[in-house]
Amino acid sequence: MRRNIVRILPRLILFTALFAALPAAYAVKYVAVVEVEIDARSGASDDLSAAEAQEITAELRREAVRNLPQDKYNIMTSETVQAQGGAVLEECAEENCVITLGSKIGADYIVRGIVRKFKTRLTLSVEMYETEDGTLVASSDPVRSENAAELLEKAAVACADMYKTFVSRRPAPKAPAAPVAVTHTVTATVNPANGGTVSRSPNQTSYESGAIVSITAVPANGYVFTGWSGASTSASATLTGPIDRDLTLTANFRYIRQTYKLLASAYPQGGGFVSLSPNKEAYASGERVTVTAAPENGYAFTGWTGAASGRKNRLTLTMDGDKALTANFYRKLELEPKPNAPAPKPDAGIAQDHPAKKRNTLIAAGLDALGAGIMLYGYGMDLSVRDKVDARLYGDAEESAGQRNVAYALGTLIMLSGISVHIFF
Repeated sequence: MRRNIVRILPRLILFTALFAALPAAYAVKYVAVVEVEIDARSGASDDLSAAEAQEITAELRREAVRNLPQDKYNIMTSETVQAQGGAVLEECAEENCVITLGSKIGADYIVRGIVRKFKTRLTLSVEMYETEDGTLVASSDPVRSENAAELLEKAAVACADMYKTFVSRRPAPKAPAAPVAVTHTVTATVNPANGGTVSRSPNQTSYESGAIVSITAVPANGYVFTGWSGASTSASATLTGPIDRDLTLTANFRYIRQTYKLLASAYPQGGGFVSLSPNKEAYASGERVTVTAAPENGYAFTGWTGAASGRKNRLTLTMDGDKALTANFYRKLELEPKPNAPAPKPDAGIAQDHPAKKRNTLIAAGLDALGAGIMLYGYGMDLSVRDKVDARLYGDAEESAGQRNVAYALGTLIMLSGISVHIFF
């Protein structure tokens, strides 16, 4: 027996779950037929008694039982309606209170009849309301008669047609309303406008309530982030958290003037110096600086290397970044001339106009000419060496060619003159 119970129990559980999951469309609806009202102001109470009105109410209820499917509609008894909604029924003669009455007695539909008198005839109007929202779902054609008996007979036919029309036009069950997702927006701006940008992750126009969002402030070049204002006053550039309401944020930035350094040096050390105008430890972005190279005695400036090039000793730089600059110098080659020999003392034994005296004077002049020629030739060699250095640094060896050639020619000519004097004298 236990085995059978074990086998049957899962089936019972499944059957129970399926039964509980049946659509609400198959649930039985409750219909309440309330007492027919007599409009005393129209004079209907003179021709229709309360007992006759109750008989018409009973006929409306009987027609509901006959024409509404019993598997879908349960017609509430007059006792139930009177016991649970009697107080409300008294007010219904003054106003439409089907919603209040329906909730009071637990009815899904309310059927009401009202008798009025027009001239000599009684007129019965029957209406059927849905108590959830007070919507009129069916109504009968007006029934007219001069006596209560005929009015009752015609009411039965008219109400039967009303119920049949209601069943044939019964609306499809209302689908439950889909839950509306609550969304929020995030509005982010920057101050000043060119101070930076704001990014968000995920990047969406709206977010479901509770979604986790990261918002980051990114400063532009030359700006720093100073903090948020609006929905947050945090100083952190990134905000992360759930979104539970609409947010308005402003990312605030501050401009900082960027500066750069200029390092200027001379090579070789002691070959010269470099001056800056203006001379400062740091320069603002876009500031112009004049740099001048000056050689020491015995040195010559050859050109710039590093942040600039060229052979002019003065140039102007625009500071758009840190820069390093070197002024290059080279040592000049100098030939030391022989010291002048002391002038010979006059020979007391030789007259000043003696031929030997003249010869000695010419020999001395020849020696002077030879020395001068050697100095000119040495100057030409100095120019030649300088050009070779320039050629190695800059590929240009023609700047001093003319001076060099002149020095060589004059030096050679003068040396030859001095040698000739020595040969002949």
